[in-house]
Amino acid sequence: MMATKLKVLFLCTGNSCRSQMAEGWARTTKGDTIEAYSAGIEMHGLNPLAVKVMAEAGVDISGHRSKKVDELEAVDFDYVVTVCGHANETCPMWLRGKAKVIHVGFDDPPALAKGAKTESEALGHYRRVRDEIRNFIKDMPGNLSPGRQETASTADLGISDVRERFDRLAAQWDANPGRIALARSVVEVIRKTVPLRPDMNAMDFGAGTGLVTLALLPHVASVTAADTSGEMLRVLDEKLRALRIGNVRTMLCEIGKTPLPVSEFDLIVSSMVLHHIPDVPQAIQRLRPCLRPGGWIALADLDSEDGTFHSDSTGVYHHGLDREEVCRWLQDAGFVDATAREAYRIVRPAADGKTREYPVFLVTGRAV
Repeated sequence: MMATKLKVLFLCTGNSCRSQMAEGWARTTKGDTIEAYSAGIEMHGLNPLAVKVMAEAGVDISGHRSKKVDELEAVDFDYVVTVCGHANETCPMWLRGKAKVIHVGFDDPPALAKGAKTESEALGHYRRVRDEIRNFIKDMPGNLSPGRQETASTADLGISDVRERFDRLAAQWDANPGRIALARSVVEVIRKTVPLRPDMNAMDFGAGTGLVTLALLPHVASVTAADTSGEMLRVLDEKLRALRIGNVRTMLCEIGKTPLPVSEFDLIVSSMVLHHIPDVPQAIQRLRPCLRPGGWIALADLDSEDGTFHSDSTGVYHHGLDREEVCRWLQDAGFVDATAREAYRIVRPAADGKTREYPVFLVTGRAV
């Protein structure tokens, strides 16, 4: 008697790339145990570069079509695997009621490839994600356990869901005056704490739309604005062109994967980024070699809070951080003179109708 196959749906936003790759791999390599499907919250059409890199690996998905998940409402799924943050957030309730939903966040190849100058360069991003999806499928169905959050390739820095969240927010990011005030205050406290020089080369790690970058720029020679969100950097690039600024360069950066410059910077700054990184000490260790001897690091983030700061917790891995612990992490990474001070207070409405203040600290240290 033949065993019943598990019905597994791979769900993403547009059923264009990642979910199509996953269905292709599952049908090809796990067809004896898994009945694979893919669909999207929306329907964006089959991505031709996804088809191309899957064909390179011997899997033909050219006959697949992009479809909305509603078309599969009659199928009794055993598992739904959401492969992007948006799909995980918006997975229909009728699916959650009939199947076990597991989130496994993979990077978005089209977003990664936005800055590629050639198709060959773009295909490299598609191939990497293709292979990561293959490795996940290889371990099915044993790895289909509720509570799983990320692939091994992104678990160390949690970048996939973070990128998708900030890609969606990029266009309206600067419309919040509180973010502008925060950036200016952080830079002002940096100026009072770090001996800035007009010949300094700086990196703004997690630069977003460049609010800190542009506030810092008058006090240093140049800034490299690094971020995982291509859309955030696109907004910054537009501002740089409009302002005719030539001493800022943008860098799409995944700190766990992108090779970082060695001994290139005199200063690394970061504002409100650390709580989006699962392993903060590891990130600090990876940033340390970017600094020249005597260079400074300045990290601003929320003090520990009770989880009420974020209404959307996607990509949030810490409800603030203990500033003294961040100082210790700097010392463990080889920094000296690690100190902490308050940089700003964010005021937000509370549930009881009153307002609440959330302190933001600045921790600084010097590389030796």
